[in-house]
Amino acid sequence: SVVLLVCAGLLIRALVRVQSIDPGFNPRGVLTMRTTLPWEKYGPQATRIQFYQRVLEQVRALPGVTAAGYTSFLPMTNRGGIWLVELPGRPRRPGGGDFASSRYVSTEYFRAMEIPLRSGRLPTEADSLNSQQVAVVSEGFVRSYLDGQEPIGKTFKFGPGGERTIVGVVGEVRVRGLERQSEPQVYMPYQQQ
Repeated sequence: SVVLLVCAGLLIRALVRVQSIDPGFNPRGVLTMRTTLPWEKYGPQATRIQFYQRVLEQVRALPGVTAAGYTSFLPMTNRGGIWLVELPGRPRRPGGGDFASSRYVSTEYFRAMEIPLRSGRLPTEADSLNSQQVAVVSEGFVRSYLDGQEPIGKTFKFGPGGERTIVGVVGEVRVRGLERQSEPQVYMPYQQQ
């Protein structure tokens, strides 16, 4: 019975510690759903964009909804791509490379999740395939890869999309769970997928 009490005490202490960790977003009042679009019908990018825009418009029209957005991967689901980050003039670190997790997001994603903008701007509808390829990065990205330099306007190569220009910096989100430190994050406009 003493062992059981000790184990219960340790479990309660661990639970309190985990609950005190800031996930980097506000989960209160957030409702999520997952969609998978059949490739046969939604293969072309324009068709997918139109579908998601219709869904977001309908969700925004619902009573009580203050913001609606989507992302390729929700935080804390242990999902999402991790791609190599290459910065001009910066040699790769010994023993590997510099990596960041990737998310494609809609324009209201940060507002819906209450992820704070620290500097610059968030994605807009003007960020399309035909415009400059842009990214919003996390504070961890700036700390890890930019050595104290002003991030807005810096370019880097990232994943299959090629070169991107940083237009904004947002707060850090725990994308891999509350107990794990997350890698730096890169958020890209959904229209540039």
